[in-house]
Amino acid sequence: LKSIKDHSPVLCQDANHFSPLGHFFIASALRRILLSKNTTRSDRVGEFDSFDSCNSWYQGGDIRLEHSPMNMYQWGMNNNGMGLTDGKYALEVERTSSWIKVTNPNTEELNLYVYSMATSPKRHYPITNVTIATAVDLGSATVENRVQIIPDANISERIASSYHVIKGTYLGKVGQGDHFVHFQPITGNSDRPFRVTGLALSKYGETSDMQGFFN
Repeated sequence: LKSIKDHSPVLCQDANHFSPLGHFFIASALRRILLSKNTTRSDRVGEFDSFDSCNSWYQGGDIRLEHSPMNMYQWGMNNNGMGLTDGKYALEVERTSSWIKVTNPNTEELNLYVYSMATSPKRHYPITNVTIATAVDLGSATVENRVQIIPDANISERIASSYHVIKGTYLGKVGQGDHFVHFQPITGNSDRPFRVTGLALSKYGETSDMQGFFN
């Protein structure tokens, strides 16, 4: 409790986002590190052995991936102390036939992740089965992997009374070519549709669930 009290000025009232003082504190710390390392700019561009891809529409609602018809939901248009925000965005999965297409341009396999909204302690989003397949039609497609997402925010130490965060889920490895990520919500256990905020491909990374505190 003493630590929370000592550091409370750097957080907003939700104990989740940084306050203006918190942003200044982080920026100052980064500047001190850069100055201590005496870094110099380099315009050299090296060759990478693989292509990573991160597609997130959470901040601006701009999705460049092909997908089935889904509503782009927008929320969070409020003043956070730093001026008006542009809001947050997520694709709403309301039908069992919803899918997003992702392409791996590499000859090697990459890890595939999906990012979706989660809450705690009350669950507002439905448990959802996610299937990676080789085609839009699951009946004729080759199924590459299946994962069930439980949209609970796993908070080990509670500061705020409730949480609304992005949760990252590892879906498996995908080879070169096109892949279709199918979403099948399990109805009856939520009051909101399942909401997707991004997909990512990476050679490196965790193969377990991750979450970020962005509500």
